[in-house]
Amino acid sequence: EPFHNFNILKKYSNEFDEIISFSGDTGAFEYLPSIECLKKGNIKFISSGIGDREANKILVLINDEIFQIKI
Repeated sequence: EPFHNFNILKKYSNEFDEIISFSGDTGAFEYLPSIECLKKGNIKFISSGIGDREANKILVLINDEIFQIKI
């Protein structure tokens, strides 16, 4: 379930225009996504991680825009 934190954050969704949850260390294994951006209502989930893979990517935030960069 990609939205496992949704119920925790949902109780705050009326207090804020937008909620963004950042998670790291998500790309440790090949079967896990190294980058994932999901949205449910006004809640966004952004995750990124580096693992033992040939093409790792990192997320970079520049002027409120998110970019992927291969490393």
